[in-house]
Amino acid sequence: MGEDIFKEHEMLFSADTALKLGKAHYIILKADTTLDDRTTIRLDAKAPFSQTKLTPLGCEIGGNFVKWFLRKHIESVGILKTKFETILPTLIELKHLADNTISESKATSYEEFLRELLGFIQTRKVEVNNFYEFLVWLNQMDELAPNLLFSHPIWSYSELSSHSFTIRKEEDERALHLCIELVFGLCKMNHPIGPIPILASEYSDTASDWSSSVDPEEWGNRPCPITYETVFPRASKRILKEFATYFEKIRDSAESVIEEISYLNKGELLTNDTFLNLFLTKALPPHVQENKLWDFKETYGAWHNSKLEELKVILAADIAAFANNRGGLLLVGFSNKREIIGLNEIEAKILQTQEILKSYFTSDSESISLYPLKLLCKNGKQCNCLIIIIPQTKNVIDVKKTLGGKEFLCPIRISSGTSYTNHTEVEKTKVGFIDNNRYFAKDLADFVYFGTGVT
Repeated sequence: MGEDIFKEHEMLFSADTALKLGKAHYIILKADTTLDDRTTIRLDAKAPFSQTKLTPLGCEIGGNFVKWFLRKHIESVGILKTKFETILPTLIELKHLADNTISESKATSYEEFLRELLGFIQTRKVEVNNFYEFLVWLNQMDELAPNLLFSHPIWSYSELSSHSFTIRKEEDERALHLCIELVFGLCKMNHPIGPIPILASEYSDTASDWSSSVDPEEWGNRPCPITYETVFPRASKRILKEFATYFEKIRDSAESVIEEISYLNKGELLTNDTFLNLFLTKALPPHVQENKLWDFKETYGAWHNSKLEELKVILAADIAAFANNRGGLLLVGFSNKREIIGLNEIEAKILQTQEILKSYFTSDSESISLYPLKLLCKNGKQCNCLIIIIPQTKNVIDVKKTLGGKEFLCPIRISSGTSYTNHTEVEKTKVGFIDNNRYFAKDLADFVYFGTGVT
């Protein structure tokens, strides 16, 4: 009887909108198969369900494909965020459509139910096409990228398993049809025996419950009263729930990607070499003006003459100025012509800077990060530059004028460099701050990827 049920599904296979949904899931599963091939090794290649072990890539990815993928494609997170934000309303609309089918379904037979499902989805041709084109774009970007919509932990392992099977061919009509059935919730994957129609599963479960309630001696005298018609109401509700769950998970996956990119923009980008190189490509040209969020320096006198206290104050004040405004980057090892010249003995300079900040700051300096970045200097050799990553602090940072004195400076970053104001004025700007933050990283990301976000 299961085969008869599969035949009834054929009305969906010639409908363009249903085919687009199937093709979208086909792209996802092909990416999922590719990822599985690259991350796991079967201990017994002849047994399809043998134990597996992780490849080096599998160990690198760990349990969160989205985090790994975004860090590997750090230069593309801007366009990815835009694409995901653009497709999100479509995914929300498809989720609403699937939810509405649960309350609006009036079908009394399985055939009528399938026609009803097809009718519902045909009203969303634009959204379905947008979803499909989005998957095509992801696949063209990277053959693993469609997994951004189909990965743990948004999907539970059981949900992933019940919606997936191995796809290695570019064109496979039966696999495409099965993808349609999985998206609509008409089937679930039971991997040892293949796909099972939900209607057949409900029939089997209900018949099993009935047989368990009957005395074995009476089986011959009491024919099973369970039919596909009697289990259809329960099966249809289960199918509609699966249909809605599919788009719920796809929508949640898109939101997760957007959230993860936003999290990256809040700070992790600032210690990513690829991002920093992209930033320098955009910020180093002489026509690009320095602003509140970054400043290039050749070196600091405090590193070369440790006896002059005023040189230490200048270094401390330049860093405190960023902290008292929006935070930012102080990039050292660049000439006045914006050429990369590097720094010698960079570890010693880092230690010197940390000691100066501890001595001259009135507030905690541990949130300041000093990050050495290897670059190619103008002479063609590799050199070290120093990226001082300065958060926007919740407390005002004053700088001591002299190490043992009681007079203080209150520096603040302005577009042309470091200026000085009074403690009270800066304190007013920090009302309501809960903690130090690196939110300026989002502005740097917008500058790098879109040429905007810096004022």
